[in-house]
Amino acid sequence: MAIIERTVPGFLPSVAGFHFPNRWPSAPALKLDFRVPGPVPIGLTLTGGDAASGLCGGMALAALDLWLAGEAPPPGTNPPAPGSPLFRHIVRRQVDSLGFGLAVVRFFQAQASSPRSRARVAVRDAWPAVRRSIDAGRPALLGLVHVASADPRRLVANHQVVAYGYELDAAAGRLALPIYDPNHPDDDAIRLRLTLSPERTALTFEYGPASPVLGMLAL
Repeated sequence: MAIIERTVPGFLPSVAGFHFPNRWPSAPALKLDFRVPGPVPIGLTLTGGDAASGLCGGMALAALDLWLAGEAPPPGTNPPAPGSPLFRHIVRRQVDSLGFGLAVVRFFQAQASSPRSRARVAVRDAWPAVRRSIDAGRPALLGLVHVASADPRRLVANHQVVAYGYELDAAAGRLALPIYDPNHPDDDAIRLRLTLSPERTALTFEYGPASPVLGMLAL
């Protein structure tokens, strides 16, 4: 069987991705101001989250927003300042990437499950969804599971990236996905590689950046 290759036309990390890395100063990621009118106006400000923990999902979705609108990302190589319009947009999209908390639940279920369960999710759920999206000409938001732990505090170690193509060798049980990783701007060489064992009972991941990958989710 021949190798099947697909890429989304016009999408490359060096072109469509942000040119700054996913590194932020410690600052509230969310800030909501409330004003209650009256004879004595009451003001309340609520803050939450810490941008220093990373805004990978927000960067991924914000980059896709620009690409879908036919707009280039800003040329700067430094992250936008907290409170700036681009920072606020990335934070809003970070919240969107969590799917009202459903993505957090899915990440936790994956990191707390067995290797076989994570492999089943990757092969039966994530990969078909990513393939449908890329075949339709749209990059796919992908969750990478980096830890195996039932401790919810480890959720921040997981990651969100964009897959914008695939190379499938079904006969050999091998799949490669080119990735835009907000942690590594302008790098068009990053690939997530999946290999099924000959017995089709185990799945291994190889990833260009140093962090090991234990599973993947279509978000």
